[in-house]
Amino acid sequence: MGAVWITSSCSESNGQCAEAARVTDAVATRDSTFGQERPALAVPPAQQLAFHRTP
Repeated sequence: MGAVWITSSCSESNGQCAEAARVTDAVATRDSTFGQERPALAVPPAQQLAFHRTP
């Protein structure tokens, strides 16, 4: 995707982490434990925010 990935502040120090990146018209999320072939889920920013605000 050519995205700049950031690691979640809730990630564990052993390298198992969730990562997120802003891509064209979406926020992508992936699990770093999949190595080089990391699949990502991309959703519109409004849906990503709604997900994080859900109790």
